[in-house]
Amino acid sequence: MVLGLSETSPQAPAQQNLAPQYHVPQAPLANVEHPCRVKDVDRGVQSLGGNKNLEKLLTSTPGTSNIAVSLKPEDSFSQSIISRPVKTNSIAFKVSVPKWTGRKRKRGSDDPYVEDPSYAMKQTLAAEDVLKRLRDNPDGYHIEAIGHINETHRFRAMPDFVSSITGVPLLEKVRSHILPFDFDKIKDFKLAPDKGISTDIYIPPPKVFDLHRQPYNYLYRQNPAVRVKHDSTTGQTTLHNSQQPARLILRPLPSNAPTLPTTMPPGLQPFESLSADVQSGITKLRAFLNTRPVITRRVSLNYIGRQHQHHFKLLSQYCGYQFRSGPWRDTLVRYGVDPRSDPEYRKYQTVMFQMAPPSVNWGLGGEPRERGARQVERGMAGWSVGEEKWRWNRAPRYKPKEGEGVTHEFDGKKLWTDGKVWQVCDVMVPLLREVMDKSPLRAECDLESDGWFANGALAKLRVIMKDMINLMMNEASQDDATAEGLWKGPSEEDETVWKDIAELMPDIIDEKRLDMTFIALKRKESRLEELATQVRSSAKRSAGGKYHKGASEMGMFDAKRNAEVIEAKNLAAEADRENESSEAESEPV
Repeated sequence: MVLGLSETSPQAPAQQNLAPQYHVPQAPLANVEHPCRVKDVDRGVQSLGGNKNLEKLLTSTPGTSNIAVSLKPEDSFSQSIISRPVKTNSIAFKVSVPKWTGRKRKRGSDDPYVEDPSYAMKQTLAAEDVLKRLRDNPDGYHIEAIGHINETHRFRAMPDFVSSITGVPLLEKVRSHILPFDFDKIKDFKLAPDKGISTDIYIPPPKVFDLHRQPYNYLYRQNPAVRVKHDSTTGQTTLHNSQQPARLILRPLPSNAPTLPTTMPPGLQPFESLSADVQSGITKLRAFLNTRPVITRRVSLNYIGRQHQHHFKLLSQYCGYQFRSGPWRDTLVRYGVDPRSDPEYRKYQTVMFQMAPPSVNWGLGGEPRERGARQVERGMAGWSVGEEKWRWNRAPRYKPKEGEGVTHEFDGKKLWTDGKVWQVCDVMVPLLREVMDKSPLRAECDLESDGWFANGALAKLRVIMKDMINLMMNEASQDDATAEGLWKGPSEEDETVWKDIAELMPDIIDEKRLDMTFIALKRKESRLEELATQVRSSAKRSAGGKYHKGASEMGMFDAKRNAEVIEAKNLAAEADRENESSEAESEPV
């Protein structure tokens, strides 16, 4: 839309063999790029505020004023968009083409003209129609220069939200009596004479809803891995992502699931259609689950090979199901096996630890600093050394080479950081092994935390093992922790504290045995009391935030089953001693 004052000038005569020349008048012009498609010129002028606003824009100095446009000019409550003036150097031309009479006939014939029914629908010419008329009438059109455009007003902001006044009597009166600017209607405007605060009082909305008026360019683009497929039978077109990972049909189950799957879920891809690598991994994983029915991801990868880690989720669907919470969290259980039904599966329960020690607080730029709002470790979240951008780094994850040992076993001497979940049967520390072997068995499985073990015994395992891991990560150097996984070993004080926790803290922690957990009050050892407090807290969390009133009296622990287990262990130890004595007698002197 080009605005200007009325001033015309004739077209300059064209000289022979030269392009036509035009005289550009000095009439002030302003170009307004309306954000809408203007079909009605009068309505377009009304959306810009009327002729008064346009005349003010033309008479002002370029670059000093702007104009507002309303997408709903008939609504006085609607928000407007302010233009942004831009300096331009353009010339406005007026092109006159022969007017269409609304009659037509076949080109090149002498047939009579007939009325075109579509003429009434084409009151506004489109750009392609204007070009067509120029080509059809090479000698019948006229071009005239109107003026020089040195300013263009563009609208790049987004209109703000508008609060609806439907059902608000006060604003409806304002619209009908005040906004028309009619004196007679303004005299009829009256406020409600009621006193006090009514229940239907109107609270006006904020003046501005959206603070970001500039639209954001998201730069959407098509995924290069998406391919278009055409179905020959139905004729429909679908999009297929060739890099989409395998969909999980069987989701991890909660620990209190009423039923557990016994076979593979329907809908899996047939075994024969899988690749040879995937088939080999499924076969190995099924064979391993026959010998060990409950395993973690790290245990399975150590057995079937780490080349299957990228498609382990696909392999697990064909072999077993998983728990997402409870004593067997993050484990793969063979189909048809319910570890909640038999205490023999207690050795497969898991314990999980965070592998990042809070010993070093790395600040901006990778430099250590004092304690702050958030402690981060080099190799975790923080600003990387030598870089100026934020990135999220995982804790050091070292994957051993062939022949370097089994990473899922914890012996208290070497720490592998390729995982943070251990199973009870893989804890090889003699002190912790003795704690779990002597733990009383529950009459019923605790589905939330403890499983078949007593709350105190499992709390001692978690606290002592967590303390060992912290010492390994803190005392070892960064190079040793990520390259060899070795540490110097615990001190005599550490071993003494761990032994006192394991022997003096009760296996069952309830209200009656709570006094037995304060083992460091007389000795006044802060480190011992710190670990004892952690054991009490862990046992309390596993009991739902409060201690049991009387675990033994409530039947939570099966005394008969405990006696049978102890008797079986004694018989096994006696048999081992007899075998050792017979072997010693058979040796030649």
